Amino acid sequence: PGDPILIYYAGHGGQRNATDEWKKAKGAHRVQVIFPYDYDVKTDDSSDPIECIPDRTITGLLNELSAAKGDNITVIFDSCHSASGTRIPARPKPGVIDRLKRSAEVKRDIPWSIDSDIVNPELGIVPPPDKDEIRYTNLPLGVNQTSHVHLAACGSQEAAWEEDGRGVFTVALLKTIRANGVDKVTYQNLIRELAMLAGRGGQSPHCYGKHKRRVLFHSGVPLGSAAMIPVNFEEETKMIVLQAGVISGVATGSIWEIYDSVLENVFFGTFRAEPPHTSTTVLMPEETGGDSSYLSHMERAKSENSGTRTYARQVRAGAIDALRVYFTPTVKNRIFPKDEVEQSIPHSNRTGVHGFGYAVHPTEDGADIVVDLCSEQDVSFRRCDRKAEHYGAATLEKRVGAEKSAVDEVLFEAAKWKWHLERKNTESAEIGDLVTMELIKMGIKTGRQRTMCPAHDRKNVGSGGIAEFVVKREDLYGIKLTSRVNRPLHVRMFYFDTSDFSISDMFGHQVGNDPVIDSQGTFIIGDNAEGGTPLQFMLHPNEKVDLGYMKVFWSTKPLELDELGQKPTSKSSRTSRKVTRRFVGADHNVDQPTEWGTAVLTLAQRSPMRG
Repeated sequence: PGDPILIYYAGHGGQRNATDEWKKAKGAHRVQVIFPYDYDVKTDDSSDPIECIPDRTITGLLNELSAAKGDNITVIFDSCHSASGTRIPARPKPGVIDRLKRSAEVKRDIPWSIDSDIVNPELGIVPPPDKDEIRYTNLPLGVNQTSHVHLAACGSQEAAWEEDGRGVFTVALLKTIRANGVDKVTYQNLIRELAMLAGRGGQSPHCYGKHKRRVLFHSGVPLGSAAMIPVNFEEETKMIVLQAGVISGVATGSIWEIYDSVLENVFFGTFRAEPPHTSTTVLMPEETGGDSSYLSHMERAKSENSGTRTYARQVRAGAIDALRVYFTPTVKNRIFPKDEVEQSIPHSNRTGVHGFGYAVHPTEDGADIVVDLCSEQDVSFRRCDRKAEHYGAATLEKRVGAEKSAVDEVLFEAAKWKWHLERKNTESAEIGDLVTMELIKMGIKTGRQRTMCPAHDRKNVGSGGIAEFVVKREDLYGIKLTSRVNRPLHVRMFYFDTSDFSISDMFGHQVGNDPVIDSQGTFIIGDNAEGGTPLQFMLHPNEKVDLGYMKVFWSTKPLELDELGQKPTSKSSRTSRKVTRRFVGADHNVDQPTEWGTAVLTLAQRSPMRG
């Protein structure tokens, strides 16, 4: 276990409307397939023709493989419908000739019993639960996202093309790997390097998987560097433009380092962010003439016609509101040096490595967090939040040693957590929420068997942005999103945990260009179909109530939010996160302004045994 495994398929893909039996058992309305070379051919020993290979079969086999061999598995599909596979592929753009689509027609309904002799149908519906795994987002073809990385040749609105019998995606993939080496580039950055395909026939590769930030075919710890964001150079204005803005949380004055590639081979200087736009930000050199290396590279690349894309990573966050922290006298005397304690406000401002910091507040009144000494060795944290106090969840279960460095680490986490939870689009002129969230009771689970409620029997839990419910492990839930926006929307959903300041990526964890919600449409995350497997909640055995926030970021343009996620830096006495899930699979018009916004749903989860 742990050795790299590569599974590659190049050929035709397709889809077929699901039969009633498929819909009842799997909840899917479409079945994705790939085609063997002898599809529809009758063999000598059978009167039935050879069938296609459905997503459920692929899923079951991959889940069995990952259970036996570990999570260092890479799946590459160079075929149509290799992403979510629920929409019609686009035609090639004008001027692109001599290309063939890698798609084909499924000639008949796909029986539910297909391939049951080689894989249990139930294994293809959802991977078995992992008690230690935080919930992550969906993969196409029902693959367990925590155990595989999946590279798809195109998005669900697009086609995978071939030229002279070779896949355009595969040719570009091999070229990029040869140029960068398999021992340096990550899956995520590999797909970003393939962005040129989007301009050649409307084909944009996608990358799915919890471990997409690993180095190719590597099972060790992911690289610790920040995500690389594309940077464009506007020739006419000579502006250096970061391809991320307010939506992504870029702040005025944040500091960025620019490199020639995602591998950070050549450093071009340090730049400061101007006031960000919706999805772009102008970068200015920190020092006079500090952009000379960058401009020289652009001129050279232009003359050599070698491409002018560069990348930046953030090294400091910039101007954001600091977390206000009140230290009680006892903890102040314990963790601060004597000369600082004697000051009226010791160590008035502190900033973490990524720029999220806190300011020491003189009183408990008006503070965001109170830090106190709960024993001679341990420090406790209490959020000054009325909602948390109402539900008895203000004091964090997390404790750290009575050392300044340990306390700072938690407070830097809390600063990032609070800022991302509270930030929103303050420039929208709309009255009311353009996208709303509801927690929906979707069904129950007994053992490994799911029983999903018919649409008319699904129940909305809570109202007014708060869902209060008793936690039962057998209950299955979904998050229903309803849009009033008259354009398709891209969605990312995160769970903000009040117990340890972690931020878990729950949905939309991919590199690609597919929108999720249709114009003025609805979408259910956790519908056991396109929205993935349902949510299940659980509490620590001694926990009576837990408070968390499910937050959605939505936009008419793909979202760059990979740096938002955050794991707890120190262990608490609880088990790993209480929201669990496994998955089955999930254009920007430059003439239209980008619309974006957020929605937050408060989850008050109570134990059935509470007194």
